[in-house]
Amino acid sequence: MNIVFVSLIFSTSLAVDCYRFEGGYVEVWYQIPAQSFLAAEELTSTQTVTKEFSFHLSIYNEETADSANIEGRQRVHITDRQQDDFIINSFPVHLYPGRFYYIFKITSEDNNWFSDGHIEIPLDTLLFTSGDIVLGKKRAESEFRFRDVSFVPSLHLEFTRYDALFSYLEIYGFIPDSLSYNVCYTIRDSQGNVVFENRDKRLKYAYNQLDTFALNLGSLEEGDYTFSIEILDPAVEQTINRTKNFKIIQPPADIARMKYYSAIHYIVTPGEYRTFQRLTESEKKAYLKDFWSERDYWQFEERLREADAQFSTGTLNGRDSERGKYYIRNGPPDDVEIVPMAGVARPFEVWHYYSAGHDILFSDIKDDGNSRLVKIFEPGELIEILERGFREGDVDEDWLFDIAPGTYPTMEKPEEEGPEVIDE
Repeated sequence: MNIVFVSLIFSTSLAVDCYRFEGGYVEVWYQIPAQSFLAAEELTSTQTVTKEFSFHLSIYNEETADSANIEGRQRVHITDRQQDDFIINSFPVHLYPGRFYYIFKITSEDNNWFSDGHIEIPLDTLLFTSGDIVLGKKRAESEFRFRDVSFVPSLHLEFTRYDALFSYLEIYGFIPDSLSYNVCYTIRDSQGNVVFENRDKRLKYAYNQLDTFALNLGSLEEGDYTFSIEILDPAVEQTINRTKNFKIIQPPADIARMKYYSAIHYIVTPGEYRTFQRLTESEKKAYLKDFWSERDYWQFEERLREADAQFSTGTLNGRDSERGKYYIRNGPPDDVEIVPMAGVARPFEVWHYYSAGHDILFSDIKDDGNSRLVKIFEPGELIEILERGFREGDVDEDWLFDIAPGTYPTMEKPEEEGPEVIDE
């Protein structure tokens, strides 16, 4: 069972990958750029273009000479925002053990695409094993789901440094004689050097279960890499190794087409954004071109996605929270200190920006699950205040009543002064 899947040959615009799971169940996934279906300027006169295409899979067993054909049709609706995206879909195939050759074709009114490759299905076994690694992109705002997990498979296996790599692996045959299994995720460059390694111990919860992992690729340079997963079940002292090759490429040069190109309100002052909104459309285009020529758009987009991933609540996107906005403008803190206070005091967290020389205090002062920015301190200032407590005369420190009401009984929170009454 050393050979699980043999690499495929695909055309420049059609990407195909076949993922093998348990019991001979295979999913054939295909991906085509939406632009392949569009004639020049086709979206200028209408908001949505509807396209249809057919697909045909011919599969052949090289030992028994058995063959089968699977056909289908798909209709897609392409909007102006989706024209730079991909049409992506899948269908299932059930195969018995053996080696199969396949030819996959897609036909539309104007174009044809072709891909071929091999799939090998091992003999059925009850032993410890797994399916194929599926690599994709983790996007906080994506509604796409692969086998009920929210991520987008990357069939070309090309990423940029601003993507979050996501891995999906189904594991079969765990023995319940131990509570956990050991896993090691490794990335090697084209020279075989280890550029990333993460070891973890994860809880067993079923005979068959799912292992997922996400990693921001910001620390890696452009080039070819190999991602590998090693799973060890201590109960049987057996190991599974699965690998997948991927590439990091340069981001697209035309940032004017990027999704958050106009979302500058996250990094400019309210006054600057009001000025921007008063511009004409042509003036806005010129402004944005100059604006991003002096800034790193890709870093901005990465921070926005990270803010969504870290600070979103059931009713609020992380980018729109006070923590998210501060994160996007100033980047990740050097250190985060979380203080789970008890009793009448609320939990709070302190973001330390050592190089910038300040600390930021956040707390859920409205008890709605969304932490607010309470105050910005000089280094060490907050610790000193908390250690000596709230003393009479500290009139500029009434914010303590927001994060710890009732903790400092020696002084009541100053009341707001009403209008002055003049005796006649």
